[in-house]
Amino acid sequence: MTCARGRHHEARNQHRNHPPRQRRTPAAFKNAADVLYVEWNGKPVGLVGYGYGGAKRSIQTWRNVTRALRMKTAKKTVNFYLGDEVVAATFTPTDDKDSDLRELVEEVLALNDEK
Repeated sequence: MTCARGRHHEARNQHRNHPPRQRRTPAAFKNAADVLYVEWNGKPVGLVGYGYGGAKRSIQTWRNVTRALRMKTAKKTVNFYLGDEVVAATFTPTDDKDSDLRELVEEVLALNDEK
């Protein structure tokens, strides 16, 4: 009986060590990245995310993917927070998002000009 409890406790601890599903790259996107690796290699990319947490985890995941693809990833990111920016079922971004998006586009264009 002690052995069974020990295994149950061990299995429960192992389960906690697995990353949450949201931190994984969706299979369709991963397949596209694998297929388009040669075409995307060295290309500039900007990351924009939306969600109740601003998609920060997703952006970090994609930052890792783009690094593996050797893409030129902009340091600037833009996060849309659905809890703050969706009012009465209407997407209404905060005022700072316009300037954030412009800065991101400028950074991506600058990365494109780099050799």
